[in-house]
Amino acid sequence: MKRLWSALILVLMVGSVCAQQQSLGVEIGFTQPVLRENPATEKKKLPNVTTLNGMKVGLVYDATLIKGFGFRLGVNYTLGGNQSKWISSNPMALAEKTREKNMMHTIEIPIDWQYKFTIAKETYLILYTGPALQYTFAFDKTTQTKNELLGTESSTKVNHYSVDRDEDGKQDYSPFNITWGVGAGFQYKNYYLRGGYDFGIINHYKDRFYNSSIESQEYKMNGRFDQWSIKLGIYFLNF
Repeated sequence: MKRLWSALILVLMVGSVCAQQQSLGVEIGFTQPVLRENPATEKKKLPNVTTLNGMKVGLVYDATLIKGFGFRLGVNYTLGGNQSKWISSNPMALAEKTREKNMMHTIEIPIDWQYKFTIAKETYLILYTGPALQYTFAFDKTTQTKNELLGTESSTKVNHYSVDRDEDGKQDYSPFNITWGVGAGFQYKNYYLRGGYDFGIINHYKDRFYNSSIESQEYKMNGRFDQWSIKLGIYFLNF
């Protein structure tokens, strides 16, 4: 972590010395984190998909180094969640129903290399790519149950990062994630619109092996956290 912060500080120092133009801005937008996982019986494919919808807000630093080429750093906060419909959990008792809810909170540091094509005066088309460092400090999964005949309702909440599905004493998931994103944008004067997709490039599982006592086998677990987003922003300071 110290090396990471040292690298970010070095990038900022180089940018402040070499940049032709620098800007600070704020942005807000829509994002959709997507968790893709394999079940214990599937080693390669990632058919289990959890899609969350949310919003992203952040502070950005933009630096043009030479002839439209530059980089961009940011600090973002993401709030995402979803909620399923009520479904009957027991075909013999249709009044008993369940619903699943997810809620996550993530801090993110995107580091993009970009190129701005001038298409008119103070108007640019932007292409960018680069990594993003993410830390999800809360991810709660809630199961709600109700009985429509009795009028009763209850819920159970589980911290995603405390799950130990195979009960081997190791937590299954890591809250830290690294993605690689590609995207495009449009900028007019200090206003911009950017959108892109980020691919998870590290395994979401911290405990990579699923120990099955029933089948006496170990299955290698795989998963990744992707996301796509679209953001509106404004640069409030140019220097």
